[in-house]
Amino acid sequence: MKIGLVGSTFPKKTAEGGQMKRLILFLFFILFFTGNSFAYVGFWWGYAFTHNVSGISGDGSFVVVGINAECYYESETNRGMYEVCDGNASVYFFRNGEIVWSKEMLGDFILSISYHNATIALAVQENSTGYVYLIRNDGKILWKKECPWANNVFVTRKYVIVGDSRGYVYLFNREGRLLWKLKLGDRLFVNDEYMITGSSSNGTVYFIGFINNNIKM
Repeated sequence: MKIGLVGSTFPKKTAEGGQMKRLILFLFFILFFTGNSFAYVGFWWGYAFTHNVSGISGDGSFVVVGINAECYYESETNRGMYEVCDGNASVYFFRNGEIVWSKEMLGDFILSISYHNATIALAVQENSTGYVYLIRNDGKILWKKECPWANNVFVTRKYVIVGDSRGYVYLFNREGRLLWKLKLGDRLFVNDEYMITGSSSNGTVYFIGFINNNIKM
């Protein structure tokens, strides 16, 4: 594979609060050559955060980025080694490369992000428990629910589906009402028409369809 780079960059700029550095990539093209085929990919903007990105989602105009809290280890004679986090896990909402809003102090870790139909769903670990947020794309938090061990989240036109590390799947409507909670497996894939679950412990797989606001298993 041959890769060609053409473009220019503007200098990095520190954003408000020192949380990130801005890096804009203008007219930045990558040329991939494989066999007899060519593919052109254009990158029009970018950001460099001071902390590692923990999750991303979005569509053509909107991008949601999750950043974990600052964590470090301490040691005590009676407790041994343990991790301490400052609770400043954050999410940033971009429109066409510009930050529209951000939410900070959400917890310790942003474990999963899903963006669909002008809403953002987050799975967050806070003080050793799990929470799920549904946030409108103007930054308003619609609801927050406790879901211990939640590590995967999907938002669709009608539902918010949450998976946890114990194999439970939660189905919420978009108003935040829990419709059911079932132990279906710790592997989860979701789109607007169906979900597929699988278990890493017993080998079972379920296909669950969404039909006329009902769930068909």
